[in-house]
Parts: sequence; C-alpha cells; structure tokens
Amino acid sequence: TIYAKDGKYGDMDKPRKFEFDSISFSFQSSLCDVPICLIDTPGVNNSEDIKHSTKTYSVIEKNDYDLLLYISNAKYFDTSDERIALSTILTKCKKPFLFALNQLDSFDPEQDSISEMLEKYRKMLVEIGFRKPNIIPVSGYAKLLLDKPDSELGETDILNKKYFEQIFSMPYFDLP
Repeated sequence: TIYAKDGKYGDMDKPRKFEFDSISFSFQSSLCDVPICLIDTPGVNNSEDIKHSTKTYSVIEKNDYDLLLYISNAKYFDTSDERIALSTILTKCKKPFLFALNQLDSFDPEQDSISEMLEKYRKMLVEIGFRKPNIIPVSGYAKLLLDKPDSELGETDILNKKYFEQIFSMPYFDLP
C-alpha cells in the first residue's frame, strides 16, 4: 500500500491509499548494455497479511520476467514458511533462479561460519528440488553505508561504516 499526496487524486491534505501487486523500476547497469528492470513483490511469508503471498505468486505464475531473485535472511532461513514458499515457487516459476542470502553483517566471525551456513542453505534448496542453486551472500546495509560519503551519514552510521570497512577486509568475508 502506498500513501500519496497528489492534487489530482483528491484533497492534498488527505493521503490516499493505493493497492498494487508489485513495484518495478528500470536502470542502466554496468553489467550489460540494456536496461535492467527489477520487479519487487511483497514477501510471501507475512502471516499478518495473506494477500502478500497471493499477489507474489500471481506475479510469479505470469512468468513475465527473465530471472527470479529470491532473497532470504541469512540468520533465519529454513523456516517452515520459507520451505513452503520455495516449494510453491519451484512449481510455479518456469524461469532461472538466483538466491541472495542477505544480512551477512549480522554474522560474528568468532561464533558463526558463513561457509557452513551457505552449505546448509544450498542443501535445503537441493532438498526442496532446486538443482545446482546459485547463491549470492550479501549485506545490503553494509553496501548502503559503504557507498555513502561520511558527510551524508549520522554519527552512528559513520561508526557502523568504519566497522564494516574493517570486518569486510577480513578473509572471513572474502567469499567467492
């Protein structure tokens, strides 16, 4: 749901509620010469709103895309909800898959093993039926901070940026 203040949709002082199935945007990439279009659908495991999964599965069934990018939380993967979602996606999607495991910044090198977690995630995907899954470990929060100049960050974000610069220079985070 989007809340927008726009004169052509009524009183500017009263936000209007819009329902939509997905958001898409295109951009130029350094990876290729043609624009890339991303379609972002709601998460399928939101138990507070069953419409999220219905909308997402509807977009997936249309197969009007070139690749499905599935993003999982690296600290909380392999839940029963995620297995159901992945099994459903496997049967409905007729396109290639790419898996992103997000939130690597929450891993502690002294207590967690990213390589073990990636292997567990790969095994889970294979158990569900994905053959040779491509998994990309990522940290969206770290990338956001590392790309911004310090002048655009608050004090806490600057400390976090210095932390990420330090930990991502460690061999522990140097993943193929």
